[in-house]
Amino acid sequence: MIQDIARLLGQSPPPQLDNARYAKTSGPYRTDLTPLQAYLFQAWLKENQQSPGVRSFSPTNPQSDYDMRGYWRETNGAPVQGTGHFPDTWKTPYHQSFSGESVYATPQAGEWKDTPGGGSALIRQGIPIFRENAQGRPINPLEGLR
Repeated sequence: MIQDIARLLGQSPPPQLDNARYAKTSGPYRTDLTPLQAYLFQAWLKENQQSPGVRSFSPTNPQSDYDMRGYWRETNGAPVQGTGHFPDTWKTPYHQSFSGESVYATPQAGEWKDTPGGGSALIRQGIPIFRENAQGRPINPLEGLR
């Protein structure tokens, strides 16, 4: 319904409002950890709190846009490297660039394609719904595309 209203107003709804239809389940989108793993995960969060991706993560948010526990378990608690941009593997449907690369997604959620001039676009059913410039910053999905 929100999507229909936005379209009537000539606006695009935020992509995450439409992501639920591309999820394998209705949630929760959170990896279960044993008590020991949960303790180690909390310590990892503290150690990596300066990373932008970790700093913005809230472990108590039931609608988190990223399953940081899944990432932590998959990497065996490795330190966060670089910019703190995490792979799509653990994005949840609450993330604006939820794609088919997520463990929670169906293949119809879309795929990333390189765009002219650098950067990439998340293409869903032939339509770019999210774009990033060469530095990984979001830009208008239709800007410069024809």
